[in-house]
Amino acid sequence: MLLCASLLLAVSVDGFGRFSGEGPFETPNIEAGLRTFRVIGDGSEALRFAPDTVRGGIESRSKTEVVFRLRSGPGIPIRVKYSLLFEGLEFECVNGLSLKGKGTAPFITWHEGSVGPGVPAPPSEWFLLSWSEQRAPLLVCFPDERPPLVALESDGEFFVTTETGISGRVIIRLPLGNKAFATRRAADLGSLLKTVEPSLEYLNQPAPKLIEEQIQSNSDGVSVRWKFDRAGAIVPAPIAGGQLRGTRVTGNLKVLRDGIHVLESTELSVVFRMNRLLPGMAVLQGGPITTPAHPQFGLDRVEGVVDTALQWLSGTIDPNLVRRATRLLDENDHNGNDTSLNAALTLLSIAMPATGRRTLQLSANVDWYTWRDSRYDLAAQSILSTVLAFSDSKTDRLSAAMMAGSLSRERSVPLASLRAQLFPEFGASSAPWFLAFTSPIRLLSSHGVKASGDGASILLEGGAQSRAGVSAVLFSEQPLRIASASNVSGTTISQSGNVWTIVGTAVSSGTWRIRLTRPAGSRPLPTAAQGPSYSGAQR
Repeated sequence: MLLCASLLLAVSVDGFGRFSGEGPFETPNIEAGLRTFRVIGDGSEALRFAPDTVRGGIESRSKTEVVFRLRSGPGIPIRVKYSLLFEGLEFECVNGLSLKGKGTAPFITWHEGSVGPGVPAPPSEWFLLSWSEQRAPLLVCFPDERPPLVALESDGEFFVTTETGISGRVIIRLPLGNKAFATRRAADLGSLLKTVEPSLEYLNQPAPKLIEEQIQSNSDGVSVRWKFDRAGAIVPAPIAGGQLRGTRVTGNLKVLRDGIHVLESTELSVVFRMNRLLPGMAVLQGGPITTPAHPQFGLDRVEGVVDTALQWLSGTIDPNLVRRATRLLDENDHNGNDTSLNAALTLLSIAMPATGRRTLQLSANVDWYTWRDSRYDLAAQSILSTVLAFSDSKTDRLSAAMMAGSLSRERSVPLASLRAQLFPEFGASSAPWFLAFTSPIRLLSSHGVKASGDGASILLEGGAQSRAGVSAVLFSEQPLRIASASNVSGTTISQSGNVWTIVGTAVSSGTWRIRLTRPAGSRPLPTAAQGPSYSGAQR
């Protein structure tokens, strides 16, 4: 599959996911920035460091976490970590911690009691912050030093402050996610504490860290094993939501609350079933369908570009579309910010490769937690997952499988029929039309050449003027040999990896033919069948 990697030089996977850029960033239920953070969806105001003057920048980042380095002062941490592996944030303090926000001050609850504003809570390893108005509670944990904590009110603002200048980690978690909860009575405080206590063994721990990712890939699928330094990592949303098909998940999962599962162990493994796709037009038994369906839309629409690519890949291309599609690719090396059309053009360029064509620009930035790329709408992500499935890179193939997994239960997302075949259930057989997409012989010449198979031989046909050069380019993992030629002289065949180039000179004007042979026992060529369209319907 050496050709596939060269076709996808412009398709790159950025390892930072949602932590690309400068922020603010969204972790599960939290919008996180350099100076502030807020709970998403509960109407809460942001909490910020006190004093307001905070300087710093990003110290490090990965696809699962980002760390800010701050210029510390009284009540300001020197580092702030936001992680997708737990719901919260982690501070490294050297001179205490002070946070402020708008509104009334919270109640402070610990395992032995509760206090209101202005009354210090005694030293404890954790405190629950809750409000008399509907607002998501916060769990504040102190794994290193155990300070007293106090909440104060002043001029419509509140402050939550450690009464001593502690040095060490402070962890803030969302014990109920973004679910709002009001504590107006002592019974409310007790109810909240009773709800949170069973999960404290996970909630009061530092954020797990991803320490190893092992990816394996073959023609049948791709697998990944994630290893963490501690238990308690939040499981990606597609796994927690039970929406995956064509996968096998291994890991000890615990339901922390609705929609949130954590690992009770330090490893999570996923095996994705993933069929193989190769570029170019399928070479089929008996040749392509001679009267394929026209795309419903023109080449100025995403739907039309994708349908044209699907027809070419399945060997059912309308000959009248070939020249127009080739001209479209030659004139477009990118399409600005139209990500769906850019993804569609990239898919078409894989279906109709041509030497010297300008490379289309496309990148994938798959988020570890949601398995999606927030820069693209669902339609573009569906096309992108198909594009990445052509790559030799195991990282690309994993990204393709993750994106497809996140889309598997979405309604009205295009290419659903193709994704169901590309990423099928274990034990499921391929649809007859999909066999053409996986034909082991692919025609890489853009136009002017026809190819068909009959058993162990391949017939190439084309037209040329007398003494004109003729050529054809094929993809085949099995050796190809020239068996015979008609109206062609000086035929030669050369190999570069799995790409075979046949050249010669037309003896006279008219049709020329070259017959190639494959080794005995080679995988049979499929027959042509109309495949699905962009919308997923059969054409």
